[in-house]
Amino acid sequence: MILAMPTLEIPTTGIYLDDRGYRRYSAGPKRYKRVHRDLMEQHLGRPLRRDEHVHHRDENKLNNQEHADGMWNLELLDESTHNAITARQYWYLKKNGLLEVRNGL
Repeated sequence: MILAMPTLEIPTTGIYLDDRGYRRYSAGPKRYKRVHRDLMEQHLGRPLRRDEHVHHRDENKLNNQEHADGMWNLELLDESTHNAITARQYWYLKKNGLLEVRNGL
């Protein structure tokens, strides 16, 4: 589900990058929560279910704002759809030599 860019306050302080490259809160009641999941919950007005995944459409884990098409870069997907999209993106990047090499792998 691609959404229009909401008017949410995106935090800039009290944030750190986790070991997988996602922004997380470093203090307060949301400590350790991933920012992109929190933003989606704020937008929906409810907590996310365990089977709901928040996908970064441009594959940039740091972009919780606007996508190039003017819509929100975050979209809500079910687990199987998210896994299929992620697998296709990985295959495309690997096939075209665009996959970033990490940790010597």
